[in-house]
Formats: sequence, structure tokens, C-alpha cells
Amino acid sequence: MVTREAMIRNAHGLHLRQAAQLVQLASAYACDLFLEKGGERADARSPMELMGLGAVVGEIVRVVAEGQDELAAVEALAALIAALED
Repeated sequence: MVTREAMIRNAHGLHLRQAAQLVQLASAYACDLFLEKGGERADARSPMELMGLGAVVGEIVRVVAEGQDELAAVEALAALIAALED
């Protein structure tokens, strides 16, 4: 298992458009991928679960991956989260 933390920088938090981008990227990897915030865990391939985290600007989320390409997956998702803007 590999984890990375990333800060939500989007002024509107993690909303549908950003969630869709994360889902698209997460779907390119074979490992199990999750985002965690405040003790809650969301499947990185589910836009509704991602939005359900309620992540707002300035909050830190943890990207968690387990499987064959876990390192590449967490690095890519953490980088995307840090780069997401409106």
C-alpha cells in the first residue's frame, strides 16, 4: 500500500468536474484507489463517492493505492489534485 497527501486548491472544492477528471485518471490504473479525508474513504473511480467527501479548498486528502501499479497511481492522482482548478 502506498499513500500520498494532496491539498485541495480549487476554490470550489472537489466538485463534479474535478471528480470526473480524477475518475478518468484513476481508471487508467489497475490497483485499488481511494481518497480519504477525516476518517472517510471514497473509491477514486466513483464521482459520487468523491464528491461525498465534501473536500473544500485548503483541506488535505490522502490518496491510497494498493496493487501492481500503486506508486504510479498515487503520484499521478496527487499531482492532479494539486493542479485542479475551476
